[in-house]
Parts: sequence; C-alpha cells; structure tokens
Amino acid sequence: LVDMNPKALARAQELFESYVSNDIPQSFMKESIFDISLEDEFDIVVCDGVLHHTEDKKRGFAILSSYLKSGGYCFLGIGNQAGSFQRNLQRAILYKFSDSDDEIYSLADQLFSKHIDRAVKYGKRSRRAVIYDSYINPKHDSATVDEVLEWFESCRLHLYSTYPKILPNIFCDSPSHASFNKLMTHQAVGQIPELLWMTHNRNDLKSSDKYLGLSQDFEAPLKALTGAVNDPMPGQELDLEAVEASCAEIDGMIHTLEKAFPVSQELQEFFREVGSLAAALRTDDLKIVSSTLSNCKTLLTGLHGTSMTYFIGYKDLDNAST
Repeated sequence: LVDMNPKALARAQELFESYVSNDIPQSFMKESIFDISLEDEFDIVVCDGVLHHTEDKKRGFAILSSYLKSGGYCFLGIGNQAGSFQRNLQRAILYKFSDSDDEIYSLADQLFSKHIDRAVKYGKRSRRAVIYDSYINPKHDSATVDEVLEWFESCRLHLYSTYPKILPNIFCDSPSHASFNKLMTHQAVGQIPELLWMTHNRNDLKSSDKYLGLSQDFEAPLKALTGAVNDPMPGQELDLEAVEASCAEIDGMIHTLEKAFPVSQELQEFFREVGSLAAALRTDDLKIVSSTLSNCKTLLTGLHGTSMTYFIGYKDLDNAST
C-alpha cells in the first residue's frame, strides 16, 4: 500500500491488523506514486479515487500499470470529466466568490447544504471531510472515457469491464467478443453515456417503478410471440395468427418506452439551467447566482452526476513487462 498521507497509512495498518491474516505479507510505504521504485510485479494493482487529484494522471496510471504482471488485472477508479461537471461547476462558483479556505467552507455550506447533507448521510463522513474533499481539495482533474481507453492501449492493457457500463444494451455481443474490443477503441464511444453521467440526478432505484411497470406490460405479448416459435418440430405448423397478434400488440406499445427512459426532456432542462447559471455568473452578483441556483429543478439537484467511474483491464500472459 502506497500513500503520501501518514494518517491514511496508519489507518490502513489498523484495518489490516483487524481483518487480514498476519501470514499474508504486507508492506506500507509513505511515498508518492510518482516516486515509488519497486522490484516486484503484482497480480492485481488497485488505484481508486487518486489519479484525478494528481498533476499528471496519465503518467500516474503508466507507473501503476508498469508494476502489473503478465496475466494480471488493473482496477482503476477515477473521476469522470462529464460526470464531475456539476461538482466542478460548484467549485468554480465557490472560487469566484471566495478568497480563502474558510470562505469556501462557509459559502459551500450556504449554497450547497442539501448536497453536503446527503453526502454526510450516505458517505458516513463528517461535514468538514465532505467540504474539504469536494471543494477545498486543490486538484480535481477528471478524465474522459476516451482518455482512459487511450491509457489502457498505450500501456498494452485490454479492457475487461467498466462501471457504469459504457455500451448500452443495443450492443448485444459478449464483452469478450472481438467487436466489443473494436467498439471500445473508438474515440467517441463514451460521449452518450457521459452525457447521461453528467446529468444523472437520482438513484436508479427511484426510476425502477416505471421501468418494471413497463416491463410487466410487455411480458405477456413478448412471451406469446417467442413461445409461438419456440422449439419448432418437423411437420409442426406455427401459430401464425398468434405471431401476428403479438407483433401488432408490441408495435402499439413501443412508443411507451419513453415512459421508462424520459431522458430528452430532462436533458433539455439541464442544459437550459446551465445556460441560465452561466448568465447569472456573468453578473458577478452572488445574490443573483444564489437565486438562480434555488430555481434549478435538474441542475445541482439530487445526485449531482455520476462522478466516479471504474475500469478493469488485464495484461496478456504473453505481454512482457516494459
């Protein structure tokens, strides 16, 4: 374990003493990832929530991945540039109207108290920790999907999986299929998911009722259609009337999918509110900015985007270390 913060290392040692067998070799290094020099290579390399707080995230990833064995796996958790848009917008507002850490702290508590309350409740951190990590931390240089995929390629790692998923369900090949790897090398592959990560403002479970209700509506005609042609036998005639009836019923329901995925209206509202906030910021008047924020229905409400993204990659067994 490598960390610059002695308190973080001390806490890690406490956790290892409590939960990890003493028979497992452990090493704790108080060092920057940019300065470490190790002789070993590892089966798994983990870096979670670190690189976007550094000056050179690409170089940091290259250093970390260089310690990965052939056949090993790399786990990367990193802030996404679009998903962090709302947090970075908050930071920009605070920096515009504050001249010190104390002023940032006070104004954040004034403008973004609901967000901080939620982070305290669900993140189990103190209010001070949330404000310092979100707003006073001097570096929050998040990455785009295409940046991370380029890092993987330059470090000769294959993408195994991501969370959230980058490819929607309209792409149905297995992740191990060659087409998946080809799709994931396209520079623009992340743009639509990043648009959704950017504007995400409610827990997926809050949207599940509409989705599950609509799924239930499709259940009977879909099962009737697939059942009508399932396991055909020689000499057996298909129930073509049932096929036609099911197709007609499903065709008449397709438009209701918008009920489960009502994204376009929310996206429009989000970007209109961003524009209104930009206009308010141009006035240099904190009262006008505060009033604009209070009128937002989509922007800076709820979850404030999907800031963290996760990538797992692997190095081929025949891929020698470089």
